[in-house]
Amino acid sequence: MILESAVAALLCTLPATAAGYAGYFSWRGRKRNRAELCATCAGPQYAAPAYEAPSLVQGRLTCAPCAARHRTRVRVALGAAGALSTAAVAGTATVAVIGGGGLLLPVAVTLEYAGIFGGAVVWMKRRNRAAHRELQAGIDPLFRLPESTEPHALPGR
Repeated sequence: MILESAVAALLCTLPATAAGYAGYFSWRGRKRNRAELCATCAGPQYAAPAYEAPSLVQGRLTCAPCAARHRTRVRVALGAAGALSTAAVAGTATVAVIGGGGLLLPVAVTLEYAGIFGGAVVWMKRRNRAAHRELQAGIDPLFRLPESTEPHALPGR
């Protein structure tokens, strides 16, 4: 009984912890990009020896070597996430069926994991596209100014 509760708590809290971890890296990357550094390694965006232009990874500018590593890591991470999700759903379904409980927990875990991992992929694509559009338009996505410089500007005043 205690083991089942611990496994259920782990399966339900793991995605939230991972989202916080990703949020921290996003914040840190944004801060590094403001200083015109690579969002990942804090090195120059035009890395030696090729001096290639920086790439957009999850909406942040990274040097070419870090971008190459990210491409590989994203593929591996998505494959691992899919495998872990499948194992988690199969495990909770087995526990629920053998333990005589309902299928509520496996369904909840399935929906939670699908929403989080699917949402992460959609978020990465949207963020990259938005940053790319802003860079093409000549707007620096990291240094946007507000529409009005007055704190409470009202039309007609």
